[in-house]
Amino acid sequence: MDVAEHMANAQRLHRSTAKLEPYEDFEMVLEGAMLAGAQLINAMLHATGVTEPAAEMLHTDMQSPGVSEHPPGPAAEAWALLERLEWYRPLHVRGSVPHTRQVADECWQTYVKIWDVARQVLPDLPRPSSRRAAQ
Repeated sequence: MDVAEHMANAQRLHRSTAKLEPYEDFEMVLEGAMLAGAQLINAMLHATGVTEPAAEMLHTDMQSPGVSEHPPGPAAEAWALLERLEWYRPLHVRGSVPHTRQVADECWQTYVKIWDVARQVLPDLPRPSSRRAAQ
């Protein structure tokens, strides 16, 4: 995929994810945030010439050949934020640890920060709609 396709996918995923409530729909919000975050990081990597469109980051621990786990610049910050979201998944989605409103809020804020960092490289990327804190 190229930069425009990644940006379009991230925006589409965000539109769906933003309709959900971070606490009540935690599993789907977390999954949507991770998918959109990966799309944004791929767009950043392609836009800065770090990777070719054929090289894709799927998860922070799974990439196609040509993608480094230690990208330069703002992509490194976005990568670390995505790692944080991915950290919650085995505990709260696949595991037996119940999520809390605080965890839901932290995940949403981490997701929004990925968008903020991505705009450093992708200035045409719109700011995602904000969500109220999980109630």
